[in-house]
This record gives sequence, C-alpha cells and structure tokens, in this order.
Amino acid sequence: MSWSILLLPLLGGYTLLTKCIKYKYFYKRTERQRLVFDSIIAGLIFFTFSYLIWIIVLLKWNDEINFILDKIDLNIKYLPPSVISILIATFFTFAFNYFRKTIKTGI
Repeated sequence: MSWSILLLPLLGGYTLLTKCIKYKYFYKRTERQRLVFDSIIAGLIFFTFSYLIWIIVLLKWNDEINFILDKIDLNIKYLPPSVISILIATFFTFAFNYFRKTIKTGI
C-alpha cells in the first residue's frame, strides 16, 4: 500500500478546518503543529466514515464495482475510500458554510 494515499483524508481534514466558518478563525491564530494534528484527527474521522460507506457499496454492488475497477486497472487498495473522504469533507464544509450563511442572513 502506498502511504501517500492517506494524504487525501488529511487534505480533507485541512479543508474542513481552514475553510469552515466555525473553525476558520480559530485555526488562523493557533500554531501550525496543532493545525496539522487536528487535520489528522478530522481526516481519520472522514476516512472512517468513507471506509464504512465503501464497505456498504461493495456489499451491495460487488460485481459491478470489481468489473469497473478491473477495467480501469486500479490496484490501489484504499484509493476509493480516500477519494470519498475528501469529497465528504469538501461537501460537508461547503454545505455547513451555506446553511450558516442562509440562517444568519435569513434568506
């Protein structure tokens, strides 16, 4: 397994902590080591949820997923959950910001 594939969940956690309105200003003022550590924790949480989603998808559509992965010729074990985790983190961040702004403005 390539350990560089785990950088995607780390990037998802970093996106959450630096772009989300709730955490953005706090992490601008803290040390960089704390930001990296908290990004790792958030990325691990996102990766856990995405891995559970990936297991559920594999249980439901195992033959179709394996056929598609064979056609694409991907043999990286944790690539789909890593990509799902960064997508979940990005979606969660922008959805939270959108709902926070609409509630605040009353639109």
